[in-house]
Amino acid sequence: MRALEGALSGGDVPTLVATMESVAEDLEVKLDHCNQSGGKLGGSVNVRVRTVTGAAEIASWQVFYLPRVFEAAANVSPDVFPQLSSPTEETLVPGRYVMWARDPASSRVGERTVVKVGEGKKDLILDLPVPAAR
Repeated sequence: MRALEGALSGGDVPTLVATMESVAEDLEVKLDHCNQSGGKLGGSVNVRVRTVTGAAEIASWQVFYLPRVFEAAANVSPDVFPQLSSPTEETLVPGRYVMWARDPASSRVGERTVVKVGEGKKDLILDLPVPAAR
C-alpha cells in the first residue's frame, strides 16, 4: 500500500505504471510460493548470499536489499544483511527483491540484481556479482 500511495501521490505516470507492474509481479511470486509449498500462506525463506567476482568468492561486502515494489518509490531506504559477506544470511518473505553489494572500505558498489525469493523453497543460495579489485 505504501508503494502505491507514494506512486499515486507523485503524479508521475511512468512511476505509477512501474509500481503497479512490480506489485503484480510480487503477488504472483507470493502465490507461486504458496502453491509450491503445499498451499501454506506466508512462510519465509532463508537467503544465503555469496559475493563473487567470476568464480572467486570475495569477502567483507555489505549486501543490501529492497523489495522491488519500492524501487521506484521516493524516500525508501534499503535494508542490509546483518553481517558482511561472504556468505551472509537473512530471512526474507517471498517476493521480488533488488539486491546489490557495497564494499565498506572503498565504497565500490556492485550491480543491482533482481532476485526472485520463493518458488516453494525454504532456502535460497545466491551469488551476487561485485566489481573486480582495481
